[in-house]
Amino acid sequence: MNNLQKLLTVLKQSDTPLSSRQLSSLLSVSDRSVRNYIKELRNAGEQITANENGYLWIGIKNDEPDSPGNKSQALFAFATPEERINYIIEKLILAKSGLDLYDLADSIYISYSTIEKDMIRVKKKLALFNLSIHRQNGTIDIVGEEHHKRALFSHYLTSNLDSTIDLTLESFCKILNISPDSLRAIVHEALQTENLYASDYAFKSIIIHVIINMTRIKIRECLLEKPLYDSATIHTAEYRAASRIFDQISRLCPIQFNENELQQLAFIIMTKTSAININNVIDLPRIVDSALIQFVNEIIKQVKTIYYIDLYDTDFINFFTVHLSNALFRCRHNVSIRTPLSDEIFIQNPLIYEIAVFIAQEIKTTFGYELNKDEITFISLHVGAVLGKKMDEHPEIKAVLVVNNYYNYYNKHSLESITQKLSGKCKIAEVTNTLDDVNPAYYDLIIDATNQVLPQANLRVIQTNTIITEHDFKKIQSVCNELLAEKKRRIFHDKLISFMDPQLFEKNHYENSVEDMIRYMAEKLVALGIAPEAFTDSVLEREAVTPTSFDNKVAIPHSIVCSTQKNIGFVIVNEKPLRWGTFDVQIIMMIGVNHQQRMDFKYVYSNLLEHFENSTTVEKLIHASDFHNFIDILTS
Repeated sequence: MNNLQKLLTVLKQSDTPLSSRQLSSLLSVSDRSVRNYIKELRNAGEQITANENGYLWIGIKNDEPDSPGNKSQALFAFATPEERINYIIEKLILAKSGLDLYDLADSIYISYSTIEKDMIRVKKKLALFNLSIHRQNGTIDIVGEEHHKRALFSHYLTSNLDSTIDLTLESFCKILNISPDSLRAIVHEALQTENLYASDYAFKSIIIHVIINMTRIKIRECLLEKPLYDSATIHTAEYRAASRIFDQISRLCPIQFNENELQQLAFIIMTKTSAININNVIDLPRIVDSALIQFVNEIIKQVKTIYYIDLYDTDFINFFTVHLSNALFRCRHNVSIRTPLSDEIFIQNPLIYEIAVFIAQEIKTTFGYELNKDEITFISLHVGAVLGKKMDEHPEIKAVLVVNNYYNYYNKHSLESITQKLSGKCKIAEVTNTLDDVNPAYYDLIIDATNQVLPQANLRVIQTNTIITEHDFKKIQSVCNELLAEKKRRIFHDKLISFMDPQLFEKNHYENSVEDMIRYMAEKLVALGIAPEAFTDSVLEREAVTPTSFDNKVAIPHSIVCSTQKNIGFVIVNEKPLRWGTFDVQIIMMIGVNHQQRMDFKYVYSNLLEHFENSTTVEKLIHASDFHNFIDILTS
């Protein structure tokens, strides 16, 4: 039974909601993994509600389609107050003439006093977009300029993981009386006709913008303000594509778009597309400035020097350089791009995200533009794509195969086939009929197809048939997994011990804020002579880009650009959590990196992240009695 099946069984057997913490503990996985499993089960038709108490299974979709109890529970069991706030904002955006607060409270099964409290948070959220609430006789409405309302609408659609493009199309296209497929086809044809090419994310972003336009015009809210850019775009391919999109939509829906709407869509298309086809050979110098090409090549060198990761790849250079050109264009015109993947990418791929943050800092230094979290996420996608292509496929276990010398089965081709069957975990480095001339120090494993090899003191021996069978392969793979795990644990333990210092381990040290905590830890490293004076500001500067906290009660503040005397980790473990960005944190590990030991940093950092993924391990670490107990838990 896999974790997905276990989770469903546990939920079905419970009459009360189960929290993420309870479920993650039962399955020995992270809270994030639980959320992913819940999403998969819902996609498979399982009805699972969520509220502040946790998750509750209520049946299979369409089992009782007419049950009003199931319907209301499924629709309005908000997992968090934040979800309820977003729902209220959605209703406000779509309201033609304001909302009655009493009716709204009744429709989502909350008290009037609760919705009054919610409105305080709604007002604060609207204020971020230069909008306010007008209230009269229990009816509320959004007040402000139309382009600010649309910015709020865009934020609402793109900042929630649950609001995927498919769900967005499904719900809003019903309001607009247009088929989602028709809308996609109209936009795709318009871009294709004008030889404009968009990534999947850019295409979805254009779709969302069109939905916003149509939805607002549907309730008679047109864009009256002229877009803030040169109207010369009317002679461009982007303007013609926008015209084609609106013309086709107008034939299907009774919606009239004014010139301001048209120019704004043209500009959006301009910021999200390029006139190159990724399926063709790209002549980069003809498309972008040579300074950008030089910058990207320099970035590749720096990433290799700092992280020991090679980004050199023709596709990466081409696509990332074009992306960078578009990103700088957006920065020059104060246009933002959003993706709901930002937090997910950071949590799931922190090392990749860290490289993206470094690249963003270099962009700021070179071009003067500070990229937001979403732009950094798109850089992560480019970095992740090239790393996916360059995954290290070299096996870590080296084996010597002992065979009878009269048997000629194990030629070169057969050995390659054997290695391939071992899934890259084990490589047959030598074939012999005797161990007399073999130095065991060079190998991790002996595969004996003669049944004549005696047990070795420091080397595992696997006995197989003369011609290795499928059963033998499974046995070898199992042993290789054990050896790899042990080797990894041993190397991690040794490197972690050299990385840590018992004097830099504290329990229950509290500060008033994240900045105060960072200053306390960094200044202690400076006072000990481990870090230079610039270290504190460097860590704070990195933290300002995106918080270094994770959804597992851990924060890892650090500086890559400021070298310390040696690789060092300073740990503080607290019983009471500190709010660190989006998450509550109880384990803080400040890392200093020596530029001559970056390879060790990369190894320790990636392994730390892997261990911190396990919620059971994190709970044990929080209750670690001392430094040595902390290390033992991490490396067990």
